[in-house]
Amino acid sequence: MTNLGSENKFQMDSLNALFEHATEGIIICDQKGLIIRANPSSEKVFGYDPQELLGKRIEDLVPTKLVSDHSKLREGYMKHPHARSMGKNMDLYAKRKDHTEFPVEISLSYYKQANEMFVIAFIMDVTE
Repeated sequence: MTNLGSENKFQMDSLNALFEHATEGIIICDQKGLIIRANPSSEKVFGYDPQELLGKRIEDLVPTKLVSDHSKLREGYMKHPHARSMGKNMDLYAKRKDHTEFPVEISLSYYKQANEMFVIAFIMDVTE
């Protein structure tokens, strides 16, 4: 017989390890675009110290000239969420803490928990 408690702990530990050790940046935002979780790879690629991204708006990571468009796109995505890849065969950029811009590919996904929607962004720096 397996112990369900230890099996659940193993699953949670495995998911946490996947998040913490992924080579891609992973950022989770709430419905308002506030960052609620960011993995070490995302902190590194964007130039932030650990935990410094928490509570920031996702638009803080978007080039300044695109912030208003991004806000509208984010709101539209929240109305009709779906898995989506962005950046392949197009010029897509993100903004580091020091305000330098760099090319990225991004995949979006979403999940609901307790009647609230969350967006997961997988971010890959494609600087050559």
